[in-house]
Amino acid sequence: MISHNKKILVMGHASSGKTSLVNRFVNNRFSHGYTPDKQIKVDKKHLKIKSNDLRVVVWTAPGEIQKVKAFKSCYIGTDVILHTVDVNNPSTFADVDEWLKQYKRYMPATPVYIACNKIDANIELDATCYFKDIASYRLFFVSAKENFKVAEMFDAICHDLLNLNNNAKLKFTKS
Repeated sequence: MISHNKKILVMGHASSGKTSLVNRFVNNRFSHGYTPDKQIKVDKKHLKIKSNDLRVVVWTAPGEIQKVKAFKSCYIGTDVILHTVDVNNPSTFADVDEWLKQYKRYMPATPVYIACNKIDANIELDATCYFKDIASYRLFFVSAKENFKVAEMFDAICHDLLNLNNNAKLKFTKS
């Protein structure tokens, strides 16, 4: 069995559901309470995928981009960034470009995935128009609350981490 250690850094605005997604992935739980993250939270999950032993360390960063800049050391060793937006709050994805510039500056070769969370309240939403200028990123529509597609999202990310996915990365281009 081949053993791998990988780090996923979860970022995004406060109240976009970062902690809920991670808690759903790691513990298969959801909490209706909200407490803003003031510091980095680290969770771990051990998975067996095909003949691979995968130990995933998930770092969840505080929500405000101004505060995250103080945590540049959290970028070290990151294999994947999962940027979370709340589909019911357009301000959480209105400045995705600013976040992506920060990621590119500090981690230019690190793949970025976008989780459009909280679709339980707005299942008909098509937010792809907000991400037309983003190339080579995977976009997931999920709900931590309803446990909708969360496992599939993390499964795809973990398979990508192990280079087991045969699917090409999604590309969004201007229409």
